[in-house]
Amino acid sequence: QKGTRTAAKLPANSEEKCEEAFFRLVYVMKWHDVPPKLVIGFDQIGNYVLPSSGTTFAERGSRQVDIVAKDEKRAYTLLVASTPEGTFLPFQQVWAGASVQLLPSVSAQRMAEAHSHGFDFAFAKSNKRGSHFSTLKTMKEWIEHIIEPYRRNVIEADPDLDDNQVLIIYLDCYPVHTGEEFRSYIFNEFPHIILCFVPAGCKFLFPSPLSLCVSMSEFPLGTGIFQPADVGLNCVIKHHLKQHQTEYLVKSHQQQIKDSLTTAQVKFTTSLPVLRDASVSGIVSVYEFMTGPFGRELVQKV
Repeated sequence: QKGTRTAAKLPANSEEKCEEAFFRLVYVMKWHDVPPKLVIGFDQIGNYVLPSSGTTFAERGSRQVDIVAKDEKRAYTLLVASTPEGTFLPFQQVWAGASVQLLPSVSAQRMAEAHSHGFDFAFAKSNKRGSHFSTLKTMKEWIEHIIEPYRRNVIEADPDLDDNQVLIIYLDCYPVHTGEEFRSYIFNEFPHIILCFVPAGCKFLFPSPLSLCVSMSEFPLGTGIFQPADVGLNCVIKHHLKQHQTEYLVKSHQQQIKDSLTTAQVKFTTSLPVLRDASVSGIVSVYEFMTGPFGRELVQKV
């Protein structure tokens, strides 16, 4: 069977650190009276703009077989956030580059729906050339464009909550998250937000730490994950995205055949602007699934 366990080694005191993190979440929720709908766990996933595989159809005995997009490295980062009671927050999609011209265009299919759902499209402006990973800039935009509006909406809809209601963000120990600049930004600009971190190197221990109604004795150590999104949500989201990308390529192939091209003449575009625009429909589709009844049930299970 193909290996599935991460190559990273858990710290020797991983169980102790995960237990500490669990009770830290319990304490913060109890002390500040934080409802589950204001406990936000989030993770980041990377997705290639063009799916590829190491195999394809070719004549038996062929010596040279070309694979479309085999070396494709262009990708984007998607910020996935949810709450224990089942709410799935709007996506932030992060692209490499330093200008809005490197984002999906306003004419991209389903872009209007993306904006109506509250999606945030951001460029990384990273010091590392070509990097699509989150930066201090994109994290600030995520807080201001997604998290804070969500917090305000929850407060407005619940008469038992006041304007200073605390919100918890449960996040990984990535450098951009643990850096002094981001933590100072949260402390000074959003004092009602408390950051709780996944213990470094312990993403793959414990089931969801946000399922606080379960006693510690019911947690089979080492059999689940301590980052809820890593397996419980990300694999489903990636599957939907790849499925949508495959459907996009199939439709492109069918259209070219209808236009009287032979199978040998059919080509799949590798144009980044075209593929960037095509990504919008996919993330809208998966968001609508995750906010539907089946997706909500999945989020609650995680």
